[in-house]
Amino acid sequence: MSPTITVAVCTRDRAEVLAEALAALLAEVGGVPGVEVLVVDNGSADGTAALLADLDEVRAVCEPVPGLSAARNRALAESAADWIVYLDDDAFVWPGWLAALRGAISRPGVVLVGGPIEPRFPTPPPAWFDPASVRRTFGPEGPLPDAAARRGFSGGNLAVRRDALEAVGGFDPALGMVAGRLGWARRPKWRGGSSTASGMRRGTRRRWGPTTWSRRGSSGRATSRGGRS
Repeated sequence: MSPTITVAVCTRDRAEVLAEALAALLAEVGGVPGVEVLVVDNGSADGTAALLADLDEVRAVCEPVPGLSAARNRALAESAADWIVYLDDDAFVWPGWLAALRGAISRPGVVLVGGPIEPRFPTPPPAWFDPASVRRTFGPEGPLPDAAARRGFSGGNLAVRRDALEAVGGFDPALGMVAGRLGWARRPKWRGGSSTASGMRRGTRRRWGPTTWSRRGSSGRATSRGGRS
């Protein structure tokens, strides 16, 4: 029997892009036995509540305490599944993402799985811009050493075995409004399995579009002056 999965999306005031991301996610996992989609609304004041009310395949909860760690911990508390997968609210899963995820988490002893994140541009970037500068990859297929995992894993496409996440106390609420790093409440000492694995051949595309493109140095990278769209 396949492990049960909660796909958790934490959001705040991003109804437009959330609608697109959930449409892609539900096309991939909607109606699949043993997989639920949980959205944690972290105090939105836009149209997020109305959007979620119209989606029968999505379970929505509100977390009044602001902060990404609080929202992620609420997802942990709400889930009864074997695995929790955290996706950003602007992450668009690739076709085949669920099969790749299941293949990775079915490996004996795995407790943590990360996958690639590619940029998705609403409008074409300038010719000088290198998309690789904002691409997130996590090394070769297969297990990663602990040090590489601490440097490379992103909460935007992350699967964690629920009992292991509970054992380290979830995410650190001291990170505040934005979790700029992946912070456990206590230093992970995983029991009953290897600490990390990167085995998802299908990842996500993250909507990325500065309102102002500016060149930084000679690398062809961009600085977002208008924030993420």
